[in-house]
Amino acid sequence: MLDSPPALAQTWELRASGPVASAGVASAIRVSTPPWAVVGGRSSNRPGPCRATVHRHGSRKPKERAMIRSRQVRRRLSLCAASLALSGMVVVLTATPSFAFSGTGAASYADTWARSRNSNYPSFSSDCANFVSQALHQGGGFSYIGRNGSTTDDTLWWVSWDPNTGFHWSHSWAVAQDQFYFLNATYPGGWQEGTASGSATNYWTPDAVVTGDVLYYDWQSDGLLDHESIQVGWGTDPTSGWNGNYVDQHTTDRYHAFWSLRPYNSQWASTTIHFMHIDSRNT
Repeated sequence: MLDSPPALAQTWELRASGPVASAGVASAIRVSTPPWAVVGGRSSNRPGPCRATVHRHGSRKPKERAMIRSRQVRRRLSLCAASLALSGMVVVLTATPSFAFSGTGAASYADTWARSRNSNYPSFSSDCANFVSQALHQGGGFSYIGRNGSTTDDTLWWVSWDPNTGFHWSHSWAVAQDQFYFLNATYPGGWQEGTASGSATNYWTPDAVVTGDVLYYDWQSDGLLDHESIQVGWGTDPTSGWNGNYVDQHTTDRYHAFWSLRPYNSQWASTTIHFMHIDSRNT
């Protein structure tokens, strides 16, 4: 049992410069001090000289224990930095967040707007990519890239509003094929996690596909992506009654539809589904 409620994990980055870095030594070493660093009085079992060790002080007050833990972590980081400095490195400590993109946030947005339109964004007759982009950005926290830049450059992803001319957007925001290219071309972006047939009736999508990830549908399996949806959870599809992972989508607006769309897709026999995991490091 933890002595006190755990703080959010922080990652400290040790950056090297000078002759050692130029000689090919790793230019950054990360040292994590997550909430599980102390459990039952034991230190983290992560290997290496930079592991932060924190001992239990059960007889002390919470404030004192927190101060002791903080001093111990800082001491270990200082020792680690000193050992690197002896090797000729110049060490700078910077705190960076552990996570950014929220798949659950994206799914929550999708659930809210699956059957309606958000007037803060454009709306299209073929609205699937626009809807998923909204969920990734406003719900998940995936930032625009190159806003108001080229509309056809698939390394950019954005939408904007001008009071005189209305909405403007990149193709990657509103077109499934271009969004797929964007997620592949951008780092961290997204990671392809395989394919499935449109005839699939198994309950689950692949293990690597989680809440907030994107499914692309190629109706004719000709390499051109025609549609997309966002995975939002699992349970029972309220329309078809099928059980398993489900998705939200626009164009034909659906809420918690079975992930392969098998109950709704007249072209299921010729469809290929592509899975895209959205990297949590997107900011």
